[in-house]
Formats: sequence, C-alpha cells, structure tokens
Amino acid sequence: LLDSRYTDLYSLFNKPTLRINICSSLQDKLTNLVGKNNESIAITILDSNHNIISDINGNKLFIPASNQKLFSSAYALHVKGPLYRLETHIYKNSKGYYEITGSGDPDISIKHIRIFAEEIKSNRFLSYPSSSLILYEEPQNLWWPETWSIPDRKEDYGAPITRLALNSNAEDLAEQNPLYKFKSFSSSILVNNNINVDILTKSQQSFNQVLNRKLLLNISSAPLYMLMNLANSESHNFSSEVLLRNASNTWDNKIATQKLSKWVESIGVDKEQFNFADGSGLSRDNRTTTKALSYVLAFMEKHR
Repeated sequence: LLDSRYTDLYSLFNKPTLRINICSSLQDKLTNLVGKNNESIAITILDSNHNIISDINGNKLFIPASNQKLFSSAYALHVKGPLYRLETHIYKNSKGYYEITGSGDPDISIKHIRIFAEEIKSNRFLSYPSSSLILYEEPQNLWWPETWSIPDRKEDYGAPITRLALNSNAEDLAEQNPLYKFKSFSSSILVNNNINVDILTKSQQSFNQVLNRKLLLNISSAPLYMLMNLANSESHNFSSEVLLRNASNTWDNKIATQKLSKWVESIGVDKEQFNFADGSGLSRDNRTTTKALSYVLAFMEKHR
C-alpha cells in the first residue's frame, strides 16, 4: 500500500470536498475579534465533515513561513510512506577505490565517519598498491534554494542542503563549505587509523550505477514519520528540505517545488491558492491561503 505506484490513484479517489456551511455565530465572534483591520489576518475553520464553517480572507495569499513544512511533509509522506529511510552507503569498488553516497540524513555525525574508517580498515585492497575514497555530492549551486537570502544562509536555520552533512551542516552557525568539512574529518580519522587513501570529491550525477562494487555498510536514518516530527515539531529547515528532495527525487529546488506544486494541485487545490519556492518556508517567495492549507490537512486526515 505504501508503494508510490498507487499514489496517483489514491489522490484521484480520495479528494475531500470542502463545502461552505458557515456557522453564523462563530463567524460573528471571529469577525468581532479580528476587528476592522483584518487585511493581515486569515482564518479558515473546517468541521469534522470538512465543511468550511468559518472563513476570513481564506482566499488571500500570505507568506506561510514554517507552515510551508506541512505541504512538503504531506507530500513526502504521501510519496514515500511513513517507514521510508534516508540511506548513506559506503562501497568498495572493484576498480580499486571506495565510495560514499548519501541522501541527506540529518543525524549523520563524526561517529559515522569513524564507522566508515573501520569498514575501510577491515576491507583493504590487496591487489592495488594505492587507493582512494570518493565522496559524491551535489554541485554547490544546489545547496541552497535560490530565493534564500545571504544573511539567512549564514545562520544555523539556513544551513546548506547537502547529501553528506555532519550534524545537519550547522553548529552555532551554518557550515558554508560542508563538503570540505566532511572531507577534512574523513582524512583526519583515516590517518589516525593508519589508512592512507586519497580523498576525492565528485558530482552525484557522476556516480555510475552499473559498476561492479560491494556494499560495505548502509546507515539508515530514522523512519520518515520521525523525520517529519523533527521537521515540524522542531521547525527543522534542513530536514524538511531533505524530505522534499527525496520525495521529488531531485536536488534541484526548482524541479522539487514544481513537483510539490503539481501534487498539491492534483489533490484538488486550485493553483491560484499557492506558490512554492522551497520546502521549509524560509523563502519569502512562498505564498499560500488558509483555504489551501486546510484542504491539504483535510486530505491527509483521511489518508491511509
């Protein structure tokens, strides 16, 4: 049931119908609370049958901020299912080198690099006098959504979105060159283990799927439902962006948000009710209405 092949059919047959059945007493109370200067406030309230029982500016577009995470989380849950895990692999290639690939696990840390080193130490090449370790990563121009501001990119909440990230690429501030950091720690730990290999970096797109290689270790993340908890309860931007990229199967933010938009439209939300620029809500170019957000929540409430 969690297979993505069923998701389009599921969307087709499980669209909620939002009917308007305004509760006049509730509407009057909210109107009085909001007052005359209500252009900066939007409210949409549904009952258990998905009737709109109160609505103030429900069709007006606002910047959603971190409410954007509800869209990307719903999309990821719909496409991947609650038990999906992000994976980080280390391979031993038959051509005489090791490889590490990742998918953005937010919990990867230095302890995992030590585990990688132990695997390399236990799986030495005997027929190659020298070897290398290749780290596969996305190009730097895809590390940040293009509409994130430069000041935000320097803060911990604006950390770059990479496949190989230590501690979600943030300490007190955002790590500006996470691939260099991953490479430096790897080099230091390998040397301390008397492992002499050259460490190279290559684009993820150059990873050749058909080469003969042995999987030495697979590190799996927490399941998706726990990553959603991190993304939403902690408002963790890195996790929500990684969920969007894995669900859309691309690290290109423009393509990822286009796929998110198409999914939201496919479940019945009018395309005039939203505009998506990222998966976390940090971009000021995101827009949504309370009606669109309520619709998606209604859809997910009935989701398998």
